[in-house]
Amino acid sequence: MGFRIKGVCASIVLYRSDPSKLEKTLRHLRLSLETARERIGLHRTLLVVVDNTSPPFPQGSLGDMLAACGWDDARDVHEVELIRNHGNIGFGAAHNLAIQKHRLPFHLVLNPDVYLPADAVRLAWDYCVGHPEVVLLSPAVFNPDGGRQHLLRPLPNLCDVSLRFLAMTFPSIRRWKRYARYECRHLDAEREHRQIPSLSGCFMWCRSEVLRSVGGFDPRFFLYYEDYDLSRRMAKAGETAYCPSIRVVHDWERLILRNWRLRYHNLRSAIRYFNKWGWKWC
Repeated sequence: MGFRIKGVCASIVLYRSDPSKLEKTLRHLRLSLETARERIGLHRTLLVVVDNTSPPFPQGSLGDMLAACGWDDARDVHEVELIRNHGNIGFGAAHNLAIQKHRLPFHLVLNPDVYLPADAVRLAWDYCVGHPEVVLLSPAVFNPDGGRQHLLRPLPNLCDVSLRFLAMTFPSIRRWKRYARYECRHLDAEREHRQIPSLSGCFMWCRSEVLRSVGGFDPRFFLYYEDYDLSRRMAKAGETAYCPSIRVVHDWERLILRNWRLRYHNLRSAIRYFNKWGWKWC
């Protein structure tokens, strides 16, 4: 499959982000994009950083960080654009601003605590070029200590979502078979899988034309479930895929386990999801 412009846009949304993790994310992304440029001849790459923090991330320090990570060379094919919202408009709504900034064939939604290996962008590009039916791609995701994060999900239902919410307070629930099935632990994590209904928003490699055609993220989801909702809508336009040859590190703190405000947002988004897609117990 050929493209008029061989390029990729990556978007990162900041909200009180850890500067050390962000810098590491930027360095790894830059290396992965440069590797893809050398190996497959990318013509253009664009990084859009959307700052939802109020007051915003200090401009000087963010600019210095980008420069230190190699994003300051005006002659480079790796472009960068900063969007400062001066307030939190939500995860999905912020990424939507970046989605409208380009007409490149692929768009990468990336968390500011996800570290890409050098071959990640190249592998994602090659996979989707070789499988034109795939519109959304998810990688294998690991903790910094090497432990696997089980982020694939079936379509949410009330029973599974309730168990997951209760497990935040009662961790022993995570050992239940039903809980393990909701995390798709029955699937072989070293094999490719298609049509996984719900994929994690920490890394979403999207076919841009399809992403725009479905309207991007639904901005009514302020936080949580926006990735499941997008996965479901993208799956109507093509196939979703899990590709274990792409292996990324997610330096995830799981703040929701100790932050009741985040739990409130999680519950609110779950209700909004079921209102949109229908209430199903199991």
